[in-house]
Amino acid sequence: ATNLPLERLALSTALGLGALSLLVFMLGSLGMLVPAAWWAIVLILLALGARRLLQLAQDLSRDARAFVSGGHPVAVAALVFTLIWCAFHLPLLWSPPVEYDTLEYHLGVPAQYLRAGRISFLSENIYAAFPEAGEMQYLLAMILCGGRLEGLPAAHVVLFGAWLLTLCGIFALAARLTRGTGELSGPASKNAAVAPALATAIFSVSPLVTQLTAEFYVEHFQALFHLAALLAATAFLAERRAHNRQNYGWLMLCGALAGIACGAKYTALLFTLAPLLVLIPLFCLAGGCLYESLRAAFLIGTPALLLFLPWTVRNFCATDDPLFPLGVVLKRRLSTAESEPDRIAHFEVAARAGECSFNALLQTLGRLWPGIAPARPAEAAMDSYIAGAEGSPQLLAFVLPGMLRATRPEVLFVLLFFLVDFAAWFLFTYRLNRFMYTLLPPLAALCAAGIDKLWTLQPLRKVVAAICLGAVVAIGPLSSMRLWLYSNFDAMAGLQSPDDAAREQFRLLNSGTLMESWDALNALPPESHALCFGDAQTFYLEKTPLYSVVFNASLLEEVLHSSLTADGAADLLASRGITHFYINYSEWYRLDTSYALAWNPSLDRWDYARIEIAARRRTRELLCRQQFAAYRQAWPADA
Repeated sequence: ATNLPLERLALSTALGLGALSLLVFMLGSLGMLVPAAWWAIVLILLALGARRLLQLAQDLSRDARAFVSGGHPVAVAALVFTLIWCAFHLPLLWSPPVEYDTLEYHLGVPAQYLRAGRISFLSENIYAAFPEAGEMQYLLAMILCGGRLEGLPAAHVVLFGAWLLTLCGIFALAARLTRGTGELSGPASKNAAVAPALATAIFSVSPLVTQLTAEFYVEHFQALFHLAALLAATAFLAERRAHNRQNYGWLMLCGALAGIACGAKYTALLFTLAPLLVLIPLFCLAGGCLYESLRAAFLIGTPALLLFLPWTVRNFCATDDPLFPLGVVLKRRLSTAESEPDRIAHFEVAARAGECSFNALLQTLGRLWPGIAPARPAEAAMDSYIAGAEGSPQLLAFVLPGMLRATRPEVLFVLLFFLVDFAAWFLFTYRLNRFMYTLLPPLAALCAAGIDKLWTLQPLRKVVAAICLGAVVAIGPLSSMRLWLYSNFDAMAGLQSPDDAAREQFRLLNSGTLMESWDALNALPPESHALCFGDAQTFYLEKTPLYSVVFNASLLEEVLHSSLTADGAADLLASRGITHFYINYSEWYRLDTSYALAWNPSLDRWDYARIEIAARRRTRELLCRQQFAAYRQAWPADA
C-alpha cells in the first residue's frame, strides 16, 4: 500500500498500459483489429475502473490543494514551472513524424499491421521482431481513430502521457528516497516536497526529453516501466527495513513491470530485469537469509517471464529463436566455429558496443555531459551543440551529496542500480544517447536526495535554488529550438491534413524529395509492386513494398546471385511481382559507408566495406548535383 497518490498513479497506469499493450498484441495476432470491437473493449475497461479512477482523482486533487496552500514556495514554484513547461510542449502533439527509425519501425510496423488487418511476424523487417509494447499503443490509437494518419495525434497523446507519468514517477521515487511515504505538504512538513519538486523540474528541461516527445520513439514508455519497477523495488526495501518481510506483493509488481519494460525494448533485459534479479537478492542476502534471497529472485523473475512470454513465443514460432535476432547474434559470438556469417551480421555491426577504454569512456561522458571529455575541435562544437547536452548535465550537480544519503538502503539501491545500468549501457549497447534516457529518471531521484541533503543546511538553500534556476535557464532554451522547429499551428487548427503537414515539415528539413518519392509510389497502379533500395521507411506508403537494406535478407542480392544475365534477373524479379524500383541514393550511400560488410581476403573474415575515398567523394558529388536524376530522365521510356 502507498499513501502517495502520485505513486499510485504512476504504478497503476504503467501496469495498465503494459497489460493493454499485451491485449492488443494477442488479439491483434488473431486478426481482431476491428475499430468497433476495440472501442467496446476500451469503454468496458474504463467502466470497470471508473470507481478507482474517481477515487484517485479525488486523492490527487486533495493533495494538490494541500501542496499549494501549505507547501514551501520553492516547491510550489518548481511544480508550477513543470506544469507550464509541459503545457509548452503541447504543440508537439500535432507534429508529423520525420525520423528514419520511427518511419521504418515504430510507426511503419503498426501501419503495416493495419494494412494487413492483423499482427504477424514480418520477416523482411528485422526490427519488427523486437518486443513492441510502445508500438501497440500507437497501433491502438490508429485503430480507434480510423487510420494511420488520422491516429497520429492520438498516438502522440499516449506518448505525451507516458512522459507526464514518468515525471510523476520521479517525484514519487524522490519522495521515497527523502521522506519515505510521509506527508509531503502541510505545516509539519513544509520542506518535504522541495527536493522532489526541484529534481522533477530540472529533469523536465532535458533536451533529450523534448526530442523523444517530438518523435514517435518508445523510450518514454520504456522509461516509465523501468522507473515503475524501480519504484516497486524501493517500496519493498522500505517495508523490509520496517521489519515487514511477509509482504511480497511489491516484488511481484516489480517483476511484472520489469517484464513489461522488456516488452517495450530488448535493452530492458540489461537495464531493468538483470539488475533487479541481482541487486534485490543481494540486499536480502545481506540480511543473512539465503531463502529470502532466492524467493525474491523467484518472485521477480516469474511474473517478468510471464509478461515477456508472448513476444518470445511469437519469435520462437517464426524463427526458432525466442530472442530473435539477439539470440542468433549471441550464439555466433559464443561459438568458436569459423563459419561464414549470414546477413544478420549487419545487425551485429549496428549493435556493436564500440571501443572499451578509459579514453572512450571520457568521450562518451562528454557527449552526454559536456565538460567531462577533452576539448573538441571548434568546428565540431557547434555541430553537436544541442546533442551535447542531451544527457542532462544539470542532474549531476547534486548527485555527489545524494551519495551521502546512501546509508539508507533505498538510496544505496538506486545508486547501485544506476551504476550497473550505466556500465551495461557503455559495455553492451551502441551508446545512442536516447538509449541513455531510461537511466536518467533514477539519476533525477538521486539528484533529489542530494538536494534534500543540502536543503537541511539553512545557508545552502539559496545556493540550491540558484543552481536549479541556472540549470533551467541554461538548458531550457536548447529544447525550445526543437519545439519551434516541430510545432505546426496550422495542423493544430485543423487547416492542414496530416499528410500535408508532413510534406511541409519535410520541406522545412530539406528532405522534400523523400515525400515526393513516396507520393510517386502511392500513385502507382494498384497491381504495381515496388522494390526499395536503401530505404525501409514505409509509414507514409499506402502499400508496403519489398525492400533491400543492410538489415534484412536482400531480395536483389538473391536474384543477382541466382541469374547469369540481365534478362534472367529481370525474369526473376518479374516472377516475384516486382514492377518498379525505388532507390534512395543518399540513404544507400550512408548505409554502405557505416554498416555494410564485405569479405576481406587478407584478414580471412568479414570487415567494413570501406569504400575508396575517391569513389566516396565522386558519389557525393553526383548526389549533390542530382546527376542520378538526370540519368533517370534520359532513360528510354520503353526500357
